Amino acid sequence: MKLKKVDIRERAELEPMLVDELSVIEDGMRLVAHQLATPSGPLDILAVDEDGALALMELKNEVDEDEAVLLQALRYYDWVIENRAWIANIHSPLSIDPTKEPRLMLVAPGFSAPLKRLAKYLSLEVELFRYQAVEDSSGQRSLVVNPDFFDERPEVPRITSIPQIAERLSGAAERAVFSQALEDLKGRGFEVQPRARDTLSGFYRGRRILRVYMKNSFFAVRLQHADGSMTGRIRVAIPKDWVTFLDDHLVPRLSEIDASDGA
Repeated sequence: MKLKKVDIRERAELEPMLVDELSVIEDGMRLVAHQLATPSGPLDILAVDEDGALALMELKNEVDEDEAVLLQALRYYDWVIENRAWIANIHSPLSIDPTKEPRLMLVAPGFSAPLKRLAKYLSLEVELFRYQAVEDSSGQRSLVVNPDFFDERPEVPRITSIPQIAERLSGAAERAVFSQALEDLKGRGFEVQPRARDTLSGFYRGRRILRVYMKNSFFAVRLQHADGSMTGRIRVAIPKDWVTFLDDHLVPRLSEIDASDGA
């Protein structure tokens, strides 16, 4: 089926398309509200992820020219932080966990260099998603969404150890999968380093190409492609999940790096 790129309007098209299919951002996302009134204006989309954490999304239908979209999103984030217990209470069927730090997501066709430079210095993680709207021959429109990437903050203090990070996992079975994953990474020549906020970075041949995020009942991984873009968060809860990630993503990427380095 032939697809063509199209421009869409933010409020009239982009927002309804995301509301109808939040899975293009991340599997397991559920809608809490959209155009939610706050003192700083209407919050585009408020969702909850499968781990019970709130996720607020600020949308733009054009590439930002500066960091204004980030500053606006931080105002919404401040309101969500202060009101998350109330939000969890009135939306109790969604099993929102008000003790979890909310996630901040920006969705746009692209992001400016000033925004990316600022984002890496925030203590909270800002998640960037680039989208492209496409239209098929019947006129049906859909979104192609990919995570964007920016450099880590230099010299992030190692305030935790890998064993301490592993304790975030609630079950022995999940910790066993994580332990096996670490062995596999080190066996393939990775250097794994702890980072802030229960995360790990994986370095291969001096390149930081892997990020690991700890949750209560699983861990998630993101792999950097050759063009600098990142995969979405890939959930790993059982041994099969890790094997699938190795076969489908990690091993081909390592072969690509080895080939480019002439190894």
